[in-house]
Amino acid sequence: MKGDFLHPITHMPRSVGLAASALALVTASPVAAREGRIDMPSQPLAQALRSLADGTGVNILFAPDAVAGLQSRPVRDARSARDAARAMIGKAKLDVFADASGTLVIRRRTETAQARPNARPIKYAALPQAVSDARPAVPLPPQAAESIDDIVVTATRREERLQDVPLAVTAINGVELRQSAIQDVTQLRFVAPALQVTPSSFGNSVPGYTIRAQRLQESLITQDPSVVVYFAEVAQMRPHGTNQALYDLGSVEVLKGPQGTLFGRSTTGGAILINPARPIFETEGFASVTLGNYDLRSFTGMLNVPLGETLAVRAAGKITRRDGFYRNAFNGLRTDGERTENARLSLLWEPSDRFTSNTVGSYYHENSPGSSFRLQYIRPGSSADTPALRAALALQQANGLDFVNNDLQPYAKVKVYTLSNTSALELGEHTLKNIIGYRKVDSDIALDYDGTTQVFFHTRNTLQTTQFSNELQLYGKLFDDRIDYIVGLFYFREKGRDIQYSVLGGTRVNDGLGRNISYSAYSQLGYRLTDTLKLTAGLRYTRDERDNQSRNLLNGNCRLRNSDGTTPVPCVKDYSTHFSSPSWLVSLDYKPSRDLLFYLSHRRGYRSGGWNLRANLPGEQVPFRPETVYDVELGFKADLLDRKLRINAALYNQWYNDIQRNVNFGTPVQTVILNAARARIWGGEVEATAHPTDWLELRGAFAYVHPRYRSFNGLSLGDLSANRFSQAPARTVNASARVSLPISPDMGEAGVRLSYYHQSKIQLADINGFAEPGYGTLEAGANWNHIGGSPFDLSLFAKNLTNRRYVTSGVVIYSSSGTQTVQIGQPRTYGMELRYNFGRAAR
Repeated sequence: MKGDFLHPITHMPRSVGLAASALALVTASPVAAREGRIDMPSQPLAQALRSLADGTGVNILFAPDAVAGLQSRPVRDARSARDAARAMIGKAKLDVFADASGTLVIRRRTETAQARPNARPIKYAALPQAVSDARPAVPLPPQAAESIDDIVVTATRREERLQDVPLAVTAINGVELRQSAIQDVTQLRFVAPALQVTPSSFGNSVPGYTIRAQRLQESLITQDPSVVVYFAEVAQMRPHGTNQALYDLGSVEVLKGPQGTLFGRSTTGGAILINPARPIFETEGFASVTLGNYDLRSFTGMLNVPLGETLAVRAAGKITRRDGFYRNAFNGLRTDGERTENARLSLLWEPSDRFTSNTVGSYYHENSPGSSFRLQYIRPGSSADTPALRAALALQQANGLDFVNNDLQPYAKVKVYTLSNTSALELGEHTLKNIIGYRKVDSDIALDYDGTTQVFFHTRNTLQTTQFSNELQLYGKLFDDRIDYIVGLFYFREKGRDIQYSVLGGTRVNDGLGRNISYSAYSQLGYRLTDTLKLTAGLRYTRDERDNQSRNLLNGNCRLRNSDGTTPVPCVKDYSTHFSSPSWLVSLDYKPSRDLLFYLSHRRGYRSGGWNLRANLPGEQVPFRPETVYDVELGFKADLLDRKLRINAALYNQWYNDIQRNVNFGTPVQTVILNAARARIWGGEVEATAHPTDWLELRGAFAYVHPRYRSFNGLSLGDLSANRFSQAPARTVNASARVSLPISPDMGEAGVRLSYYHQSKIQLADINGFAEPGYGTLEAGANWNHIGGSPFDLSLFAKNLTNRRYVTSGVVIYSSSGTQTVQIGQPRTYGMELRYNFGRAAR
């Protein structure tokens, strides 16, 4: 029997003997170790496993033919044999298992677990290509407090441990999203400090994203966002449809601060990366039904099937129906409801260990009762100060925020199609990667902005856009891993039509046909000055081309004017311009141990200029310039108390120039975008996770932001520098506790959760109206996975337990036309989810 093994066995657990004829238990050559860390060079995988076993004293079991011909990945700073094995295997089609004795088992993904009856999968926390929101296998009863799992993120365009990334990043994996009952992007603010996701002026169907006080006030095809959402590594430039359900995901990452170097669309505020679960080479799936108050009915399903050894397909979808939260007193119909369908199909092709290609296609459709508005304030002496609107305001105040009385019944009709492919070819220590993406948006949204039965301010917005992008990257390591680098080229093209029909001081049509093209080249290099000190520098150069054809009408008459004051015939004006700008990053990080990181970074971010969609007069028919942000960020990341406590914190200071702001003026009111302001923003965030015992997990986060204008030219409105940034609460707090219940592993895994969120007061618009007070909400949940050893999971959830009424967003034209109207947050909701898992998801 000895000849069947790669190395002589000095000791053999009894369970190993069952497979002795086909498996190898190894202990061999030495491993370089520094302060308890494991470093290993690239070498044949079988040899690497032998060295790891000998150097750590951990038994490692594998079939020789499973690793034959494979080369290990270099290992640096691994804390345990488990981490080192995962690192050296890399993207090879192998899984790592551990049994109760601590033996590590390496096997092909397509093999069954029967080779080791007592083996269990190691938890791959937040690894995008391996983790879905399927329930992980139930672990054996822990003997002590569990250490906090590593989280792998792609904030630097390659996979790295969160604790190794010298940037402020919040990452949530698919399992955590499901346990916290986070069902759409608007709920991410409850777990990610410094992030605000609230309805925009176009309602719930077009979210507005704020990171560190930076936000795009109104989504127009002629203006880029401050915060960009990436889905499957492709920028979603228009926020329409980004509120789709968060289902079957690998992870969500929130990157804070300027992202101008490595990400294709330069942003000044940050980025949100939504990573769908990738196909795997095992059969798995689930089907779930969710029921709740307001007649909530939601059905979610996923099926993953390998098609041979090189191809795997994953299909997922979700259908949601929910009655509106409020009944419109004007016509008896519901508002603020949800009627959506989501579908996604992913195809993974891995013809070799060196090449992978992942294609993702998705579809989103919404036909919902739209967002309702409530009249909150009227400015005395304004055009809104009429007896009819005063009576409507009194009626609203008498009935409270739950009262809706809109003569224009709101609706939201949105369709979004996306298609992307990410392919990567490994060339030794280097990887060539290409990301191609396509997105089509078709949106039609109607809203009653005055919030009354009077025809004072109504609007309907239609948007049809298509976008195409391609990004080519080459990244890798040089000189025995002392240098890591990435270089890339990026191309983006968008074309679409944005039409706003409105009634405000007459019947208006603002019609824009836009074309946006962006080219950029970038490079970033990290150099290890010592084993603990690393210097990183990156540069990106971007050229943006912005074209717009405009048609603006008031009461059927052309509002456009030529430079000589005449009216163009036909009523059309063409505009074209371009902008170019560098972005950069310089950072220094110090890592005295695997569990501790300090860093200091400086970045320059850039957001493209553009055209005023509503420009009429020659003085308004000029482009607004790009805005820029310079920042300094100081942070640390620490895993303490044998990784039972994790604390990540960052302080930052930003200098914000040529700020693009919407300014309302004139009679009838006119809205233009100007480079009106300069500002300074400083603040900080801290996130903490603790596992004080094996049955308790505590999380908490605090964010503070202090944005102040240095100047703000409001044209005829004068100096507006005393105004506050919109949708930027100075303080946000979130805290949660999860308790695992003491039940036998044979009965499954059960737990209860309680969480709290609080934010301070906010302003709703760039030109301030009345501030909205801060608020806090309480949530609770319970789950029982693998009920009684069955493949069924049961979850209960309750949100806004105290039924708190609070304002989320609104439309403020108080200084011009004289009104402030608001949207309010969701009332108390509760429900249950029953889920059936099969295949790998059931283990």
